[in-house]
Amino acid sequence: MRVRELAETAQLGQNTQQRLEQQLLQMEHRTYLWLHLAIDDIRSTFENSFRPAEESVRLIPPSVNHAYERILDRVPPDKVHTVKKVLQIIIAARRPLTTTEMAMALGITLYPESQTAVEAMLDSSQIDKKLRRLCGLFVFINNTKIYLIHQTAREFLIFKANMNSVHDLYSWCLIDTEDQMASICLKYLSMEDLEAEKEELSSDALSFLEYSAVYWADHVRKMSSNSSQELNDRLHQVYKSSGNLFSLWFPIFWKAVMPIHTIPSMKALHLAAFNGHEREVKHLLTINGSDINAADDTSTYPITWASWNGHAEVVQILLDNGADVNSLGGWYGNALQAACLGGRDRIVQILLEKGAEVDAQGGEYGNALQAASSKGHDKIVQMLLEKGADVNAQDEWTGNALQTASSKGYDKIVQMLLEKGADVNAQDEWTGNALQTASSKGYDKIVQMLLEKGADVNAQDEWTGNALQAASSKGYDKIVQMLLEKEADVNARDRLDGYALQAACFGGHGRIVQMLLEKGAEVDDQG
Repeated sequence: MRVRELAETAQLGQNTQQRLEQQLLQMEHRTYLWLHLAIDDIRSTFENSFRPAEESVRLIPPSVNHAYERILDRVPPDKVHTVKKVLQIIIAARRPLTTTEMAMALGITLYPESQTAVEAMLDSSQIDKKLRRLCGLFVFINNTKIYLIHQTAREFLIFKANMNSVHDLYSWCLIDTEDQMASICLKYLSMEDLEAEKEELSSDALSFLEYSAVYWADHVRKMSSNSSQELNDRLHQVYKSSGNLFSLWFPIFWKAVMPIHTIPSMKALHLAAFNGHEREVKHLLTINGSDINAADDTSTYPITWASWNGHAEVVQILLDNGADVNSLGGWYGNALQAACLGGRDRIVQILLEKGAEVDAQGGEYGNALQAASSKGHDKIVQMLLEKGADVNAQDEWTGNALQTASSKGYDKIVQMLLEKGADVNAQDEWTGNALQTASSKGYDKIVQMLLEKGADVNAQDEWTGNALQAASSKGYDKIVQMLLEKEADVNARDRLDGYALQAACFGGHGRIVQMLLEKGAEVDDQG
């Protein structure tokens, strides 16, 4: 069907059409993608031929990569630079750009002397047609979003050593695309007209705001170590930004990377540490090293931000320059707790070797051991235990590590804590004990482990009752059976006069009701 349509479009004779069909069918490793590209290449050949009937069909591209090369071969010499920039932008972008975003990104690249966003912006009304015309089938646009035709197109474009091909004009290393995209984002975030009030800015000026605000830091993190001085100067400028410009992009950035927390007021060093921008951290330390042990308005320190985000090199730089390894405050308590929470075992090791207090209390998770236990980071739990972490350290709000791990179903960590002597019956005002919380979540393996370690099957919490009530209310009959075999008090009541049979009836768990009755549950109790 595709060949017939091509023949009609190019006004080919019957003989030429048949010859073309036969040649295509003789090709090995035919795929839909190859056929799509080959037909487009053949169409271009015939459309540009004065004698299409005599055109050699043996020039059909034998592979997808050959078809890609043919597409690039057809780019006019004076447009090669533009096409290369377009393809680099598409490859480096963290998500498909819209045509409007491309109009700004490409404008900044092609016209680096632009001082305002409006000045850099290309006409976006026809950019989709121009991109298709210049890039051929490499690019397709769907709902204003720009894509490469296939993953193989990306692989083809990323650096290939082929010194004898025109394709060399389009070869690059992936890090080159990161440098370019970092430069585009930083240039945009430094535009003079963005200093105005947001209400005064045109839609064109704001067209690249969301992308650059969200992804600039990631592109900078991935750029080459020998990036140009101009690029480094742009980075310094963004970190120095304040007033309307900073207020324009920073809230967008923060909501994208830390959506659950309020927007802080950060100094440049805190932000650079958060982003893992090593060179900028070093640069800022030479300007104002006193900020290294200063907290932001959330009481969080640069070393804590770097630890949370897993930037080990930045953590080391800060420590080498005098950062206090035990600075306490903020959401994450301290650097060690932040690293434990994020599963950053390399940073945990660095901090412990620098004398981090393993049992320091504070933050949302109490201490480092609880933080690691709450997220299932068993390797870090082991590191902390080997450093002598108090396995029974109790936090007013979150209990202890054993309760935390039991509530999340991390049986490997529960086993590690029990082997280190964790108090199996430690009680917490809000969550009860480990047996109750494991029973309420249906973690029967953990319940078995706790019972084998002597957990009090009848331990009663002021508000939530006991393990039997918890399991009965949720319908976990296997756990109910385990508790009953350990002689759980079938008629025990909580503070609100509730009990296991009542909980099972309310939940409609008939099998558990039967089990409780067989164990002597009092039917006429009123609770």
